[in-house]
Amino acid sequence: MAAVMLLAILSARYRRDRHVFIESKDVVSGIVRVLSGRLQKQEESLDALKQTMHSVLKTQEEQQARLQRITEYIAESMDLERRLIGALGRVAGKVNQLMSGSAIKEKAEPLERLPTEAYLASIETALSKLTPTELKVIQLLAVEGPLPSPNIGRTVGKSREHTARLMKRLYEQGYVDRETAKIPYWYKLNEKVRNALEKRKEDKAKQKVKEQAQEKRIA
Repeated sequence: MAAVMLLAILSARYRRDRHVFIESKDVVSGIVRVLSGRLQKQEESLDALKQTMHSVLKTQEEQQARLQRITEYIAESMDLERRLIGALGRVAGKVNQLMSGSAIKEKAEPLERLPTEAYLASIETALSKLTPTELKVIQLLAVEGPLPSPNIGRTVGKSREHTARLMKRLYEQGYVDRETAKIPYWYKLNEKVRNALEKRKEDKAKQKVKEQAQEKRIA
């Protein structure tokens, strides 16, 4: 009898434990399915995010390349505009000289073909119109040779902005040449101006020697 009761009790516990196990298994399976679904959605979201980031990065690279091309185009356009302004300025200066009667007539030879005396006279006239600071720059380049704009500004005691405007004006008027291959720009004295200055210096030295000789003869 006792054995039968014990068997009945064990059988009841087994059925109860089995029922609990089945219910737990179903709960765990449901949790696993939910978590798996969430994980899959997160993976899909992550893939979508990666694709979006890749597209954004590609777009940024394209925009940067486009911006760089635009910047280079603007820089080239500005340089061409500066050259055009300089050429127009020189033409305007010659027209003003023609109108004032101080220039050579229309049928005269170009400036580079003029006799040395006529060319020197034109240089003397042009130099007489320069400001003291501009003359100081001309003398500096004549002595030191090509220099970058910051060095010129420090030597003449002018700010970067003032020096930039000053050198642009001298370049447009033909007193100096500019090298734009690197930043900051380098400037050098125009070769024709340099030759004219050297010729003027030689003439002054000869004149001084001549005057000294005359003074000795008088003494």
